[in-house]
Amino acid sequence: MSGYSNFNCAGGDTQNQLYKQAKIGLDYSSQYNTAVRVRKAIMSGSFSNWRIVFLGYSLTREHFISFGCLSNIITDVAIPWQPVSARHANDMIKGEHSIYYSAKARLSTGTDMVYYHLPYHMKKKKPYIDR
Repeated sequence: MSGYSNFNCAGGDTQNQLYKQAKIGLDYSSQYNTAVRVRKAIMSGSFSNWRIVFLGYSLTREHFISFGCLSNIITDVAIPWQPVSARHANDMIKGEHSIYYSAKARLSTGTDMVYYHLPYHMKKKKPYIDR
């Protein structure tokens, strides 16, 4: 479960284990200047004209979002939004623009970022490649 989800599920209860796990992750990221390092790599041209593919579930989607936000140079986006109803009392992800299962963003460096949701971590099905 991601830090965002942990904070969300904890509902502000700072003694909740999910809250504590999220706080550890955020503190670690802050201590080692993760955001600054990623932004420097993007702006240095290290990823110019690359296609970066994010395959996974909700945590991977958050990495896709973070990478795009840290770059701050998105020029085009394609996101097929889908509505989702609330799953628990503290759920902030609900409504018309709640979730997407695939997305593409282009950075001004020519880099394409692609996200595709693979929901099989929750089901006992073989992945596509084994079929």
